Amino acid sequence: MPAANAKFKAELKAAGLWVDFTTRRDELKGQGLHPREAAAQATEEIQFRLDKWKADNPDAMSSPSSDGKAEVPPDSDCCPDKEEPHFDAEAYAEFMAKECDIVEAIQWVAKNLETPSSVTAMDAPSAEAWGMLQNYSFSPSRKFDFWDKVFTKLIPSRATIENNTNVSVDGANVIDACDRLVGIKAGAEA
Repeated sequence: MPAANAKFKAELKAAGLWVDFTTRRDELKGQGLHPREAAAQATEEIQFRLDKWKADNPDAMSSPSSDGKAEVPPDSDCCPDKEEPHFDAEAYAEFMAKECDIVEAIQWVAKNLETPSSVTAMDAPSAEAWGMLQNYSFSPSRKFDFWDKVFTKLIPSRATIENNTNVSVDGANVIDACDRLVGIKAGAEA
């Protein structure tokens, strides 16, 4: 199991969400989704609850054990004999009510795609932006798809630039996007 998956599993177990995750993933597989797609969708669905738990328990995963893996404190709310942490419906409703235009969402995803673990669902400008980040950060090929098929739609065409004096294009942004695409392609081919 890759290190990122092992960390995610440890976090879910610590938060008391591992059974919910595996149950949902298995339901999705039973509905015909490819196992990776089922895992990705189940991850997206449970991520808000995990982020909320992390915010409520900032020190829960911080103490490493002798084998280098995170240890769950004995007094945490995630132990099997204790109740699952409270789901905050108000925070969830606030998250789902966030709105932004699609351009802002795509730009936010572009800024955070290379380091998706540095942001939480509550940092996203909208639920759609968070969903896009989760979807496109899943694998190198999906990152490439984002840069190749989604982000490029934000770059105005030459005809638009020539016909519209209100459009200004900073060549550095285009070059930066091209450099990112080349890097992602190289990583996907390796």
